[in-house]
Amino acid sequence: MKSKDEVLEEALTGAFVGAPVILIEMLGMAPAVMLRQIKIFSECHDHEHDGHHWTYNSLKSWSRVTGISVDQVRYALDKLANKSLILRTDKYNNKPYDHTLWYAVNREALRDMVNEFVNIPPDPPRPSSHEKAEQNRALEDFRKGSGNVE
Repeated sequence: MKSKDEVLEEALTGAFVGAPVILIEMLGMAPAVMLRQIKIFSECHDHEHDGHHWTYNSLKSWSRVTGISVDQVRYALDKLANKSLILRTDKYNNKPYDHTLWYAVNREALRDMVNEFVNIPPDPPRPSSHEKAEQNRALEDFRKGSGNVE
């Protein structure tokens, strides 16, 4: 059993699970974390097929690794697959009865999504309170003057 000091040290310096802010903004926390973990795991293992790096894990194992619930893992993987951001298959298993799912990041789809996200035109600048007051005065003058049609 670990001492309190060992637990504290692990809490402060242990493994970190997270995701880049831009992914969180685009996808939400759980899908962003899962996408990041799939990328990391697939690059750590030597499973390259069809031009992609692959990894595999059960929902329960993904939950333990990421700290999110099995239901959140399932939701995140479904969301990523529906957006074509990950590929998943069971065709790389050695035994026909093995239906373990393998996962790979679809970099092309991710690149397209990021490009679309980044190219969103910014909101037009809002007028300052001084500019707003000027616009209101001009509108009132217009209504009182020749612009008032009755």
